[in-house]
Amino acid sequence: MSKNAASTKAYKLRTKNKVELQQLLEELKQQLGTLKVQKIAGGAASKLTKIREVRKDIAQVNTKISPARSSTKEDSCHSSSIDKA
Repeated sequence: MSKNAASTKAYKLRTKNKVELQQLLEELKQQLGTLKVQKIAGGAASKLTKIREVRKDIAQVNTKISPARSSTKEDSCHSSSIDKA
């Protein structure tokens, strides 16, 4: 896990394609799982801050991925509604 993934910036996400974003999302989810286990095992208070950062990073990546999903759905919806008319 690279340190850069934890400090994800929006401008860095814009340069990545969908496959890279999905890989980053998987890495962040794994990191979040590890942090949660460490917190339960009696980790330091800094783990709580790190969990919050990783959750925000996951949200940013999901937000960046979702327009690609919705535009595909919109395209299919628009084409099917035109065909029905």
